[in-house]
Amino acid sequence: MPGVLNYFKTPLTDLTGTILTHQYFGRCQGIEMKAINCLEAYGQERGLKECGDLLGDYEECHKRFKQIARYEAIQSERRKQGVFEPAPRADVYED
Repeated sequence: MPGVLNYFKTPLTDLTGTILTHQYFGRCQGIEMKAINCLEAYGQERGLKECGDLLGDYEECHKRFKQIARYEAIQSERRKQGVFEPAPRADVYED
């Protein structure tokens, strides 16, 4: 998550900063804002340590590794049991 935008703050980065975020139409906008505020409060290096939980939660919200792994495990178990009912839609638990 930390990148070039943390080092350079100009009017241009203010105008284009939301392009690479979830602040518009994103389901992760709340947790992202908390993580960014935490990084801003502690700084780049210490923030990675102090805000590690928030950054981990944001990454999970954004990339959904656990949710995808859980879905794949359920599908694998269905195949083992020979259940041929159609699986639920992939987005059934989305907000």
